[in-house]
Amino acid sequence: MNTFRGSGLLRNRDFSLLLSSQLISAIGDQAQFMALPLVVLALTGSATQAGFVLGLGTVSFLAFGLVAGALVDRWDRKTTMIWCELGRTMLTSGVVVTAWLDRLTMPQLYTTAVLAGVLGTLFQVANTAALPNVVDAQQLPTALGYQQTAGNAVGIFGAPLAGALYALGRIVPFAVNAVSFAVSAASLRLMHARFQVARQEIRPRARLATEIREGVGWLWREPIVRFLTLASAADKVRYGAGYLLIITLAQQLGSSPLWIGVIFSGAAVGAMAGALVSDRATRRFPLGRIAVVMLWLEAIMFPLYALAPDPLLLALGSVAKVDLVR
Repeated sequence: MNTFRGSGLLRNRDFSLLLSSQLISAIGDQAQFMALPLVVLALTGSATQAGFVLGLGTVSFLAFGLVAGALVDRWDRKTTMIWCELGRTMLTSGVVVTAWLDRLTMPQLYTTAVLAGVLGTLFQVANTAALPNVVDAQQLPTALGYQQTAGNAVGIFGAPLAGALYALGRIVPFAVNAVSFAVSAASLRLMHARFQVARQEIRPRARLATEIREGVGWLWREPIVRFLTLASAADKVRYGAGYLLIITLAQQLGSSPLWIGVIFSGAAVGAMAGALVSDRATRRFPLGRIAVVMLWLEAIMFPLYALAPDPLLLALGSVAKVDLVR
């Protein structure tokens, strides 16, 4: 691994490839995530069906997350990430082909949501574990900052782009996502860095079930980590339901797909504003108290969406939901 200083981090070829692959893939994910409930609503006219599809992806993420860490520790991380991207390319391309042939069915969307959730979880865990082997230890905080900034940018600009893509055609966001996964896999393949240090086994490795049980046991013994994990899991479940509700309200107000994207960009702007003040807030107040207060404030503010008379005020309401803990 090469040694760089300060702003020279982006001259690290492997990190630049890793960051660009994540950014491209995230843009495709944003487009597909917004398009998926719109496609289900167009196919079935049922908000329940759309919510079920979103829920399947979330449940897959939460359930498989308990196993993914142990698996990634056993497998080659780069190979795992490449196969995850190729798998998601195939799943998403299947949706494009069947939709183009007018043969898209709900069972296919259910299957795609579950398998894409599993592969996405595995990819994210492997990526988190791989980063310390791609950059120097001194550069790790800066690298994490770059990734966070890229994620925030995708949240703000990716949503209206997703709306614009959907306006071009229902299958366009899925096609863009399929290409983004393929490009991400190619970028990973071009990287030279090893994503993990070669392990020298001193004693036989514990069984997979034992490792999972030990990890869950450690999590349960750490009160702060346990609370934040449970709060994050509940928030992911709530997020899917809230996402669908906002889309439904926006459609009732006559919003175009592009306007729906703008509304969700407002939520990303609010999240970024929360990130800017979170450091000062966490220095003054306990993190647990901040999390509880922000969740209560969000619960109180969420019903205000139903009172918005037009898409613009719906977007402004999204901005107002500043998040300090996500």
